[in-house]
Amino acid sequence: MRKVMLALTALLLTVGLTLAAPVRLVKFDEDKKVVTVKEGKKGEEVEKTYKLDDKTKFFDEDKEIKMQDAIKKMSGDKAVKGFDLKADGETATEIKFMAKKKKKNDN
Repeated sequence: MRKVMLALTALLLTVGLTLAAPVRLVKFDEDKKVVTVKEGKKGEEVEKTYKLDDKTKFFDEDKEIKMQDAIKKMSGDKAVKGFDLKADGETATEIKFMAKKKKKNDN
């Protein structure tokens, strides 16, 4: 019984660590393929750095995109502000860009 409980606890911890968390982009280093983000509740945010590798998957909403397209989204003056990030340790496994909110027209 003890082994079953330990296995169940380990499974729940693993699933909890792989859930996507919304993060805010701080900076992106294209040469090193490293992204620095702020995560956590407002006022309790912590900066973390994640590496991107060939296994990292990128999504624009629900459509998978190439790393080059994702790099364009994270670079420059019009870089995305937020996205969902799944990580395994210090390596990002999945980045999902959120849909842009439409502005209301006051006509």
